[in-house]
Amino acid sequence: MKKAAEELTVVSKNLCEGGISLQDMVKSIISWCEKMLEDDVTTNKNIGKFGAEAIISGNEGNSVQVITHCNTGSLATAGYGTALGVIRALHDMGHLSKAFCTETRPYNQGARLTTDEWF
Repeated sequence: MKKAAEELTVVSKNLCEGGISLQDMVKSIISWCEKMLEDDVTTNKNIGKFGAEAIISGNEGNSVQVITHCNTGSLATAGYGTALGVIRALHDMGHLSKAFCTETRPYNQGARLTTDEWF
């Protein structure tokens, strides 16, 4: 997150010093944000794909049961999820038999949020 904030600061500074209109500056910053969103979803999907492949490679293609802890879905990322992304990819590949979502604080937050996002 720090890198993104620093990058946006540089983008904003360059726009301000470039003598462009406020409207063009807003469009440029929105474009930067949309690119960041796309990049995050792409990264999360790759994490899901590679994680799922690693899990099923050691399991001879059988269905698996996985466990995740805390919230790892779209509320924690830009839309696809990290560990939930692996679960999604396993499901899409037809290799997921069960997913256990755990968390005890503050009020089963991870389990409730992750299962709400998944189902």
